[in-house]
Amino acid sequence: MKKTNVFLATLFEEEALKMYLSLHLKEDFYLIKSLTSKIDLHLTIGYMRGVNIQDLALIASIFEPLIHTPMIKTHVQQLITLGNGHRANCILAALLEDSDGSFRKLHDQALTLLRKETPYTFENSERFLSHVTIGRLNHHSAQRERMAFIEKFKKQPIPNVSINVERLGLMQRNLVTGHYDCLKSYHLGQ
Repeated sequence: MKKTNVFLATLFEEEALKMYLSLHLKEDFYLIKSLTSKIDLHLTIGYMRGVNIQDLALIASIFEPLIHTPMIKTHVQQLITLGNGHRANCILAALLEDSDGSFRKLHDQALTLLRKETPYTFENSERFLSHVTIGRLNHHSAQRERMAFIEKFKKQPIPNVSINVERLGLMQRNLVTGHYDCLKSYHLGQ
């Protein structure tokens, strides 16, 4: 039985994100060899590993009630790193403000729907963090270079730019292009 990994994620307006990144995260971050740039920016609501291909239609349909969730307005709270920079899997991310718990509520609601109708669950659900991955540190760089890069990254000014979350998508990585394919889109606030 063929299996795949899929995830439920927020979908951002691409042009708005490009403008945000170019205006507020200095372009030189994408030119430094320490950083592997991230494509298809999104905030993962929940990740499912080992999903049977024939179950994808069912999973797509059970998230339909999420369209009644109100749109979410947020902004970047701080720039963070996940991992310590000593290892290859250090992630550079923008933590989105979630003081009212909107992202956590959305995660919990989606998880409840998933568990009610399928044998699947979200990985690492207890450690949910409302962040957008911007890039990963290249493991070929020297440790001193990675640590200096992390310090520079964390000192970037944090803009007060409003980000509207209006859509979710059930996503699957395309192994040919490296991008993510949207299997189903859900418009919030309907």
